[in-house]
Amino acid sequence: TTTTVTGWSRVSGTGYGKIGTGLSESSGVFSFGATGIYLINSGITFSDNGNNNYLNNQIHVTTNNSSYGVVSQQTAYVNADASETRVTAAFNQYILDVTDTSNVKFKIRVFGQNAFTIDIDTDRASTFVSAIKLGDT
Repeated sequence: TTTTVTGWSRVSGTGYGKIGTGLSESSGVFSFGATGIYLINSGITFSDNGNNNYLNNQIHVTTNNSSYGVVSQQTAYVNADASETRVTAAFNQYILDVTDTSNVKFKIRVFGQNAFTIDIDTDRASTFVSAIKLGDT
């Protein structure tokens, strides 16, 4: 099952900072406030009850505000034979050229063979997305 991660909120932990307005998010789709070359980071912490052999963290991008494609994927392997809940994580990165803030967007999707849970905790950022502007496009 592939699912778009929605309901993101800004980290509220000690010392958190950002420059400018940061990313905007609606229904799991992230938009940029300015053009440029960005390093996108995504970390997903999964809890699994023994039904999955692996779990994927995927970055999907559109350049036309319509069609999305997978541009990067990282996999966390877990033991589907284990009898207790296990926690694992997958970290992902992609460098994206945002030439048009109306059309270039991204979303994070996760995949597993069966049911799993994503750990979401805003004061410790166990699951997160960040975008760091590297320079102008």
